[in-house]
Amino acid sequence: MPCHSTRGLGDETQLVLRLRAGQFWAAHGTGQPPTAGATDTFSASVNVTPTTASVAQAFPGARRITPGSHAESLLWLLASRRGNYQMPPLVSHRVDEVGTMLLADWIDSLK
Repeated sequence: MPCHSTRGLGDETQLVLRLRAGQFWAAHGTGQPPTAGATDTFSASVNVTPTTASVAQAFPGARRITPGSHAESLLWLLASRRGNYQMPPLVSHRVDEVGTMLLADWIDSLK
């Protein structure tokens, strides 16, 4: 599914979440793979306000990812709900409890 890639809405919303293996190959110039913080995915999501006005209004003060707080992170908020603003938006009728728990733990571990 190309939703959050340059082939989908990622270009429009500026939320590109697709990581490419080539980004992490040591032969990519410096001999060392980039840190997670050096990726476009990280810079497009961590401490970034949403670019979609309706999402910003529905979740005031939330960032795409708020380090240390999954409850204030849109990636977790939208993945953990069904109905308006759910992610993924189509063909998903149940929340992935294990996946959202892992996502919450990862967000909470960020500093």
